[in-house]
Order: sequence, then structure tokens, then C-alpha cells
Amino acid sequence: MGAVDGRSGLAGPVRGPADVVRFARAALGAWYSERAAVVVIGLDAASRVTGLAENRQRWTPRSLTVREMVDLSAELAARAVVLVQLVPNLRREPSIADAQSFRMLATKCASEGALLVDCVVVSGERWWSLGRLLSERAAAN
Repeated sequence: MGAVDGRSGLAGPVRGPADVVRFARAALGAWYSERAAVVVIGLDAASRVTGLAENRQRWTPRSLTVREMVDLSAELAARAVVLVQLVPNLRREPSIADAQSFRMLATKCASEGALLVDCVVVSGERWWSLGRLLSERAAAN
């Protein structure tokens, strides 16, 4: 995964998934909606972006390791990180299994000191927050 400067695209704090999507679109430019990738966005204590890293070879939360997330969190000088999963032409909403994979990674990362706060799945103009999907599922039960 390669880290790049993420200072463009969002001046204020990241307050939710819509801000994450807005930042990713601005920071990644033209290839944003055309490529499969996972983008890791670092956030400081005030929820401002500290930087981002992208991975075009492995592009699901299942393909990321805890060690990689801990190292990226440190490299980005982040208090917390958010994943953005770019999936061109996704024909369905993310499944609960997708959300549970994210939760499993987030739980393992937390035990190693890296706070993974959400995974936002983006396909073209559509997006979904896996964190929100998990919250809604829990509230329904």
C-alpha cells in the first residue's frame, strides 16, 4: 500500500460517511469510480484527514492484515482510520457478511491499538457505510 498526501479535498473534520466519500472523490481524482481499490484515510484526534494510502492489488477488507492497518495508522499519524472500498459496477448492496468481515478486522485492529472506525463501499455515485449497516442490523434485533 502506498501512502500519498491527503490534504486536498476536505478542509474540516470528517463527520460521517458522506464526508469520507467527498474527500475520496476529491483526493483520488479521475480514476476514483473506475478502479477497484481499498483506500485507507487517516484521521487525527479532531477527525481531520492526516493522509491516505491506496491499495489497487487487494481491495476488500478481508484482504487486509491487522499488521498492515497498525503500520498504516502509524505512518499516517492517525488516531483512527477509515477504509474506502472502491468497487466499480457493484450490482448489489453490500451484504451483512461484508459488514461482519469489516467488524472482525476492526475488532482485531483495536486489540493492537489501531482504531478502524468505518468502511465505506463506493460504486460510482452510490455508497454504503458498513458501520451503519451493522448499527441498523443491531437496532433491528
